[in-house]
Amino acid sequence: MWAGVATVPGLNFCPSPPLLDGVLKEHVENATVFKGTSKTVQNELLDCMLSVVREQIIQDAQSSDFLSIQADETTDIATQCQLVLVLRYIDAKSNVQERFFEFIPLCSTTADSIATVLKERLAVILPEDQKSKLISQAYDGASVMRGDATAGAQRKMQDVYPNAHYIHCYAHQLNLIMQQATSHISKVCDTILRHTLERFSFTDHLVSATLLQADRFEQYTMAFPEDALSRTLKAYPVLDGSNLKTELSLIYCKEEFRACCGALDLLQLFMENNLEEVFSETVTLLKILVTTPMTTAEAEMCFSTLKRIKTFLRNSMTQERLNALAMLLIEKRLVTEMTNFNQKVIEKFASQKERRAKFVFK
Repeated sequence: MWAGVATVPGLNFCPSPPLLDGVLKEHVENATVFKGTSKTVQNELLDCMLSVVREQIIQDAQSSDFLSIQADETTDIATQCQLVLVLRYIDAKSNVQERFFEFIPLCSTTADSIATVLKERLAVILPEDQKSKLISQAYDGASVMRGDATAGAQRKMQDVYPNAHYIHCYAHQLNLIMQQATSHISKVCDTILRHTLERFSFTDHLVSATLLQADRFEQYTMAFPEDALSRTLKAYPVLDGSNLKTELSLIYCKEEFRACCGALDLLQLFMENNLEEVFSETVTLLKILVTTPMTTAEAEMCFSTLKRIKTFLRNSMTQERLNALAMLLIEKRLVTEMTNFNQKVIEKFASQKERRAKFVFK
């Protein structure tokens, strides 16, 4: 709407409002049928924009091989508890994407309530035959999210999405371990051991990362990591163990693979050289590792956007408007890169109901 900046009706984060571009200024001043400045029309346009962006994100997520979610909760300025949902996947260009999906208002912060709203959203994102794509769920480690073998939101999610391994944000884990260890100086060693085992009890599946650590490849040529492979196959049944072992044995022997720094670097090497079919099982494992988030930083960053949109002086907006403004701000790069975004919004806006102005020519 503004000349030279990306913005939306009713929302401007610039220090001082820039001038309207010439065409829009003339339209607002002279239009007699449709100015688009009323609150109702603005909200309808925002809903259409949100819908178009969400459809693109859902399409990308469904086209990817694997999907991870990040979730975290906070209380906004209106004392409403908000749960943020972020999706992580590899797009068609083999780039890792973390996409904001929604702020979800919570009536209760129990494990049942959180798991229920997450499952409702995922039912929209992943159809029934794609449930196995969800490979991890990352939270900040709060007890209501972590729980134990039978409780916690993560456990209830796994009842429906059995492949969704729980990821406790590792920055938080190390922090907690050190805090708890140093608070009992006389029993430091026992405390470290006990809490390390407890905090990392959900991370057995991440041993798969050791299979593709380039600095260990030379070591693996002398002694293949059978235990790590066995635990990896147990965690990810989608992998073919025999083929994966054959591929890894070849990778460990090749000097060019030892120069790679991390799973993403190795994955890009395979994709750039069209080796995804030759090393199909290894590429699948790499995609799983790259899709798995190590922190919930992206979810936490969304809260700063929430504070910018919902302020003390503007705290009564609808949830739909909040989500639309948040989506357009957080995912502004996606919006600018989408093909025919404006046209799609106009078509959706025009198709909602009969309007006095004709937006679509037939």
